[in-house]
Amino acid sequence: IYFAEPLQSNDCPTNGLYKDAKEFYRRYPSNWTMPNIYYYVDNGLSNDAINKAMREISEKTCLRFHLIDNRSLDTPMEGLRFINANNCATILGKISSTTLHNISLGVNCANNVPRIQTLIVTAFGLINQHVRPDRDNYISVNTTGFDNFRKSLVCNLTSKFDKKQVNSYGIEYDYNSLMHWKTDIIRNNGTSTLYAKISQYNQMMGQQNGLSFSDYKLLNTHFCSYLIRQGYCNFNCSNSGYCLYGTPDKCMCPNGFNGARCEKLVKNSDGCSNSTQNITLPGEKLYFSENGIKNCTYLISVREGQRIQVNIKNVNTTGLKEKGKCAPEMGFEIKHRNDFSPAGLCLCGNHSSITFISDGNKIMILYRGNRTDDGFSLNLTTVENSDENTIKIKKENE
Repeated sequence: IYFAEPLQSNDCPTNGLYKDAKEFYRRYPSNWTMPNIYYYVDNGLSNDAINKAMREISEKTCLRFHLIDNRSLDTPMEGLRFINANNCATILGKISSTTLHNISLGVNCANNVPRIQTLIVTAFGLINQHVRPDRDNYISVNTTGFDNFRKSLVCNLTSKFDKKQVNSYGIEYDYNSLMHWKTDIIRNNGTSTLYAKISQYNQMMGQQNGLSFSDYKLLNTHFCSYLIRQGYCNFNCSNSGYCLYGTPDKCMCPNGFNGARCEKLVKNSDGCSNSTQNITLPGEKLYFSENGIKNCTYLISVREGQRIQVNIKNVNTTGLKEKGKCAPEMGFEIKHRNDFSPAGLCLCGNHSSITFISDGNKIMILYRGNRTDDGFSLNLTTVENSDENTIKIKKENE
């Protein structure tokens, strides 16, 4: 999501030091001239991590980065300057068309590719997931337990953008985004600041492995749409895929899909229980399970006007290491929203008795069993859209 208009005000209390902090960080329009980005690296910084961070972005978007030397520093241009500093920080969105945008790299991030990517895309205008206008549909924010000094800071850092300020391009909230904070952010004491509405998503929030598929798709959609006008990508990608510059005849696909237009499911490995991967829910109910070492992907649908109630009876996959985050392709994932771009609910370790209702008439199940005792079992039930009472009850229990 990219902010497009200045924030006029917010309802956060002021404490002198953090007065209008949110306005300061959001007052600049993110009108970068793309796709060529010039950048300069200060002495004392290693180019290796910076180059890798940029290379990964270039491989999945139209953005291209070009290193300049110090002789070009006095030339008016937009771009990025990586500064050897004591902290890791940048300002959200472009602030000048004639001066390089500063990205400070301290010892905690100078060699950390995901941290550098976070700062780069922040400079490009990518906001944190928890401040999206629609975040209340996905998480709750706990601002209690802070003293007055920190309460204003917390409020500024967690207050939402207005719908007029940002554009999500139809890409839904992503718990697996590199731009999602961990649950106990600011506190770091085990007490949650952010709570997912479906609590098992808490295990996914705050991953630091790299930009997610939806992060890349958002960058590409925002900055690379001009390529369509130049004759590239004159076709549609299916199942939330996107066209990538440099591969004009092929789409980038979210996990679970492949094919030139993302029209196919990733092929199952030997041993999956169902020979058919596209399954129409037969009748009102279906029991579904897999176990053992195998990779199985299924797309399950009901007719238009219906949704699917999912009751996960049991999941047993490889557990997480301390402070680890569950992510796609790690064990069990179920995509239950209309947009396949964001990660679905990923479950690592042992889980049981999880119930929710799909947003639309399709769900995707991705099982990646790595051990003989891995497995899952669930019940699927057809729910009519008109049955508002059933849907309301299930949502309240999520």
